[in-house]
Amino acid sequence: MRLALIASIAALIVGPGGTASALPNPDARFRPGANHHLGDDSFVARFGRLPTAADDEHVRMQLHLASVRAWLAARPATGPELAGRRAELLGYLDDYIARGATPSNAHLPWRTAVFIDDAGVICAVGYLIERSVGRALAERIAAAHRYDFLEDIAAAMPEVDAWIRSSGFTLDELASIQPAYASPNTMQWRTWDLVRHAPPDGPFERDRVSGQFAHRAMQGLWTVRSEQGAIVGQGELVDGTGTWHSYYADGQRLLAEGPYVHNVAHGAWRFYHPNGTVAAEGRFTRGTRTGRWRFYTDGEPRTLLATGAFSSRGGVIGTWLHYDASGKLLARTYPEGRADRVDVVPAADGVTHEIHQFSDWPNGPVETFDQELERLASGDDQIYVHTTGYRAYGEDADPTTIYDPDGFQLAHTATGWTAADCHWSQRRIAAAHRGDLAWLHDMLYADTAKRSLTVRADDGHYRQVERDPGPTCGTAAPVAAARATKLDQLIAPRERMRAQSPAFVRDLVLRTEDGDAAPDDAARTRIADDLARVLAAYTIGYLEWPHIDGRFDRVFATMAGRLHWEWFGSEPEADGSHPFENQPPPAPAPRGFGR
Repeated sequence: MRLALIASIAALIVGPGGTASALPNPDARFRPGANHHLGDDSFVARFGRLPTAADDEHVRMQLHLASVRAWLAARPATGPELAGRRAELLGYLDDYIARGATPSNAHLPWRTAVFIDDAGVICAVGYLIERSVGRALAERIAAAHRYDFLEDIAAAMPEVDAWIRSSGFTLDELASIQPAYASPNTMQWRTWDLVRHAPPDGPFERDRVSGQFAHRAMQGLWTVRSEQGAIVGQGELVDGTGTWHSYYADGQRLLAEGPYVHNVAHGAWRFYHPNGTVAAEGRFTRGTRTGRWRFYTDGEPRTLLATGAFSSRGGVIGTWLHYDASGKLLARTYPEGRADRVDVVPAADGVTHEIHQFSDWPNGPVETFDQELERLASGDDQIYVHTTGYRAYGEDADPTTIYDPDGFQLAHTATGWTAADCHWSQRRIAAAHRGDLAWLHDMLYADTAKRSLTVRADDGHYRQVERDPGPTCGTAAPVAAARATKLDQLIAPRERMRAQSPAFVRDLVLRTEDGDAAPDDAARTRIADDLARVLAAYTIGYLEWPHIDGRFDRVFATMAGRLHWEWFGSEPEADGSHPFENQPPPAPAPRGFGR
């Protein structure tokens, strides 16, 4: 699936991606990066290199918007009679840039456009529409085409096409404004450090969070409001201690509740589905999710969906168990080697399906090296399927190579199966026969790295081939009929749906829990429909399953005393270093903390 991207090899750091789990734009028509026409040209012009996942997303967006605004200002209107409208819209773009608020991609595991996000924050093009003809059209666009590029929106909605023709801009010019936003990263949420960075006593109001400080503690009624003004978080606190309630965007349905102690979440918490059933339960320790949590489907009786543990710093650790909608064990996920692994429980066909996800971020040379290796086995028969990126993106995905444990490349042609000797070493063959998925994946990863780099280009960056050319093997020969039948039996479970995703998980992948219609996108829908594919698609880099991390993202955004940490421009109250850095142990808890 991974599209070939331009990357800065000299630094040996992954290029455009934004966050550890970010997959590239799955639409092969457009460039990856901050914009699907301009990529990250503005960032390269400013810093002389491509952005890495360590670069601040806010800076990346602001550079893009400022750069495209200057470019548009130097170009004429599409007609003399539209010069005034073009100037008016450029003024609105200035207003949008000055606001500095852009939508969040809280659901999709790749960089994507987001027309209006869960909190009601609108994108740049949406803002131009809102200011010029009203919010109603922008809302209709978001309802039907929330994650689509402007080209597709204009083709599907005549009223948008008409607005573009009356704007004084070309479609390509307006599409060059539309940013693509990085995928979520729950680990970037922080709590206020009110020991070192307490605001002065008295009223406090910032970013729709309001309350009162006294003696370095939150006092009295604190609220968090959505951009539309609804109360989405509220707590009555005494010296920073009390019960906090979080609500969905409508301000009515309970999203989560639990105790605050010394200005942060601390103790047993519960999350809720929109229908009021329990969605998750576990503990926060001094503002950080810790220990074992349990997640449930939204039906009655309560059915376990997933369970596993978080470290003292909030990261996913150990083995997680995932269940289908009936409560039957579906898969285990756990770290192995330099990567993460998904072991799907065999179905009635008895075929073992193991998936090893590899992301060498941020130390890999090019982003295409987010890969997976699958092992499918039944009895003494086994095959390995190696894909540069996630496999579920259809015929336009990066090449997928199938191997048998003896190092033969297998291919299913119009006339049947063929096999070609790829000349594996005896050590590699032995590892494949014993099912050493992690070690074999490391070797195949190294092979891909050697194949996929080309010479340094004129601009000083290395270039990467657009598609992995695959291994160099011998002449392909037909596979015997009996062996071909076994291969068919092994490969079939890979394409078969294993477990229908619960409706709310599907909506989290495609839209929101509030039930907006899913986009007409076969690749995303294929992932969203099958819970096993959802797990595999999101088990890469930092684990960010939408029904787990996506839920924490939503709750964190409704809690006073939390903010999204950034490398540049964060509020001074942020508690310490960036989550990707090696952090020292937390400071001793203030008096009064306890279980």
